[in-house]
Amino acid sequence: KASCHIGVANSCYSHPTPMTEQKKNMDVRDEPSLLSDIGQMTYRSALALVEKRFSFRYPYADAAVLPAKLSVSQLYPSILDDLDGPVFERWDTLRLSGRTDGEEEPMEFQPPAFVKADHRQQAAKRGTATHVFMQFCDFERVLDQGVSAEAKRLAREKFMTEEDAMLIDTASIEKFFESKLFEEMRAAPELHREVRFNMFYPASELTDQAELKESLENESVLVQGVIDCFFKNRDGSMTVVDYKTDHFAGEDLKNRDAVRQTLVQRHQRQLSYYRKACETLTGCRVSRLQLYSFALGEAVDLETE
Repeated sequence: KASCHIGVANSCYSHPTPMTEQKKNMDVRDEPSLLSDIGQMTYRSALALVEKRFSFRYPYADAAVLPAKLSVSQLYPSILDDLDGPVFERWDTLRLSGRTDGEEEPMEFQPPAFVKADHRQQAAKRGTATHVFMQFCDFERVLDQGVSAEAKRLAREKFMTEEDAMLIDTASIEKFFESKLFEEMRAAPELHREVRFNMFYPASELTDQAELKESLENESVLVQGVIDCFFKNRDGSMTVVDYKTDHFAGEDLKNRDAVRQTLVQRHQRQLSYYRKACETLTGCRVSRLQLYSFALGEAVDLETE
C-alpha cells in the first residue's frame, strides 16, 4: 500500500536496505582477507577470485537509480523503464549544434515563444488564469458579487496578477457555478480544495519489466501532487474533482461525445493517482472521479477502478 501525507516528507529518498541484509548477499567468507594470504593462493584460485570481484554486481543497483521525487503529472505505468529517456535526460547529452565533424556551425535563433502571437498560446494563458481563479476564489463571494468582481478582488489582494484577472474565461466560470456539480460541492458535509500531498508510491508499479518489478518489490518513490477538490458524499464515500481547461476548436466542440472521450483518454491515469492519494489521506473510498471541462461546460465521469 502507498503511504501518504500532507506537507513535506521527512525524506525524499527510498529507504535503504539494512546493512546486515546486504552482507548476506556479499559472500566474502572464502576470500583472503590479508595481503599475505594472496601469496599462498594457486594461480587458478587467484584467477577465480579476480573474476569474482570484477564480475560483482551491486544487488541494489536498480534501487540506487530511482528518482528521489516525481510529480503526478509525470507518472505513467512504465516510467522507470525510461530512465534514459526525456524525463531523465542528462545535460551532457544535449547538443547545441547538429554538426558531428567538430566544425563550428552558425546557429539561427528564433524569437522566444512568448513574443510570437499564437492563438494556442493565448488559449493556454487563458486556461492557466482560469485555473488560478478556481484555486483561490471564494465561492460565496462569487455567488453574491459575481465572477468579475471576485477576479478584481483576487488581483487586488495579490492572489493573481491583473493580467490573469483580465484573461479568465468569465462565461465558462459562470457556467460552472450554475452546474449540478457545484451544487453538490456546496451541499457536501465536507469540502476540501487545493489539497497538496506527498505519497510514497510502490516503485514496482511503475515498470512493465518483470525482473525490475521483482527487484523493486520493497522500494518506493515519493510522488507529489495537488488535488483540485474532493468532497464527501452522503453515503460517506468521496468524489474527486479535477478542473480541466483543455482548449478545443469550435469545430471539435460540435462532436461533444468525441471531446468527452478525448478528455477521458488524456486524464484517466492522472485521476486514478488522485483517487489513490485521496483514499490514503481520508481513509474513505472514492466512489466517483470527475473532471470538470470548462470547454464543454459540464462534468465528465471517469472510471474509479
